Amino acid sequence: NMDLPPYMMAAGQPTKPHGINREGLSRRGFSKDAIRQIKRAYKIIYQSGQRLEAAREEIESLATETPELKILVDFLSHSGRGILR
Repeated sequence: NMDLPPYMMAAGQPTKPHGINREGLSRRGFSKDAIRQIKRAYKIIYQSGQRLEAAREEIESLATETPELKILVDFLSHSGRGILR
């Protein structure tokens, strides 16, 4: 059992990450720019081929401009079971 990071969706059997929850973010008032940056973070985690620590550091640098990413950085830093990848 692994954790699914905030803002992400998963699907399938076995379960795999399947993009960000754009509709839910929009309904909760996230700006288009914040949603765009969350999608960028998703790509860094799941499509860049980087190790998780390097991906977390890159997202952390983006969090200075997009505070919504701080939640994701904190999650990645403290996930005890690892994340679904």
